Amino acid sequence: MVKRGICGFYDILGYRSFLANCETEGASKVLGLMNNLENNLSNDLVNSLLHTEGEERAKEVASLVNWFVFSDTIIVYSHFEDGEQWQDRSNRWTMMNYVCMLLWRRIFSYGLPIRGLIHCGEFAVDQRSFVGQAIVEAYDLSNKMNLSVTAYTSQAQKQLHEDKKSEEVNNKERLLLPSWMPAQLFEYSVPMKNLSASRMLVQNPLAMTLEDQAEFLGFDLRDYVHSMMSLHNKDITEPVYPKFSNTELYLRTCKSRIKAMFDRDKSR
Repeated sequence: MVKRGICGFYDILGYRSFLANCETEGASKVLGLMNNLENNLSNDLVNSLLHTEGEERAKEVASLVNWFVFSDTIIVYSHFEDGEQWQDRSNRWTMMNYVCMLLWRRIFSYGLPIRGLIHCGEFAVDQRSFVGQAIVEAYDLSNKMNLSVTAYTSQAQKQLHEDKKSEEVNNKERLLLPSWMPAQLFEYSVPMKNLSASRMLVQNPLAMTLEDQAEFLGFDLRDYVHSMMSLHNKDITEPVYPKFSNTELYLRTCKSRIKAMFDRDKSR
């Protein structure tokens, strides 16, 4: 059934080169990780909620977001429900943002950088297929971006801010959307394949703490990006170089925003 909601469309950069060049053992390991991706993300999501919610409630909130994985395509989605309250809408956005950040970090660490777009519109997804204008629109724009990133379309950004205002009006005690948005989202000039750039709202995947934050942020980003994007014997050809440099510059911006946030906290 086609319904309105939030969808994130991702593709894996360099996947064809990975399939062509990766040794059998390495390919089997990565494909195993991809096959278990949905379960692993679900478990990560529930565990992240347990410190504030009971197990039953954590599983309920985590179930607001679903996944579909096919070859090098990953779709993350959450359908809106008729008449749902602002609390449910707030939880959808919070979980969607968290899952997409977690997805980017996990897949990048596998040596398979992804490029994705979060969009709002009408679509349908089942266990074997997906249809809908929103997914087509997300695919078309995502394919133009020339780096590994998660960005929001103007439609998704508009819906997000409308739901943020609704939460601010209705909830004076625990504002989920306003609290995470400044740290995890920012506007950025996203490089496109035609050498232009488009100003878009993007996620800051480095704002998610999966390990010691100081240690992770201490990495040499150029070496890190190069090693992950060339892992599994992927071809490093001239058309790939802009993706390397664009991704590195984007992550340097992410890193500088986190450092600035830490510096502000220390000065208070």
